[in-house]
Amino acid sequence: MFADARQIVWLSRSENVFSDANDEKDLGNIDFLIVHSDNYHLGGDWGEVRVYADTEPVFLPEHES
Repeated sequence: MFADARQIVWLSRSENVFSDANDEKDLGNIDFLIVHSDNYHLGGDWGEVRVYADTEPVFLPEHES
């Protein structure tokens, strides 16, 4: 979770939708997270995004997100 995101730039988006074990909608995982000096670059089955934030992301268990 990025609590203080000031800008989000989508580099690519995917329309793929999967079903999880409970047959609920699932857009996929975060396959990578690269920390740059002024942004975070994330990607997965859902696409790629750059997040510009003033604080580090907080990682929550799935049931708390």
